[in-house]
Amino acid sequence: MTNLLKSLVITLILAAVAPAIQAAGEKGGKNLVVGVLADFPPQYVSTPEGKPGGFAVESFDLIAREAGLEYRYRLLNDWDAMLTSLRIGEVDVIPNLGITAERASDFAFSSVLEQFELGMFIRENDSSISNLTGVITESGV
Repeated sequence: MTNLLKSLVITLILAAVAPAIQAAGEKGGKNLVVGVLADFPPQYVSTPEGKPGGFAVESFDLIAREAGLEYRYRLLNDWDAMLTSLRIGEVDVIPNLGITAERASDFAFSSVLEQFELGMFIRENDSSISNLTGVITESGV
């Protein structure tokens, strides 16, 4: 990757994490508390010793290093705990949190860093699911 391209990518990433940088400034230079799930691969994983990893963690590490942010991770066990921790101020930022209408009304989001499509495959001879409503009904999603 050329230096110009690297600089452009880093600039775009820093612009995208402006809410985290702003939160750091509002805390008066104190360490940000970054909420991550203990087990939600590939975004969030943790070692038996409790060290966080995964795509979201590695991405945040890179961005925070480039932005000069000081931070520490807080492992949480489920989405409800993580979102509640953000709402009540126990964590300052959640890396790679999906944007929904409800979340957008509660939280400030950066620019989108990642998008992905979901696909579904059904066996040709399986007639138990004929449309998306059947998947939702059958799986409880």
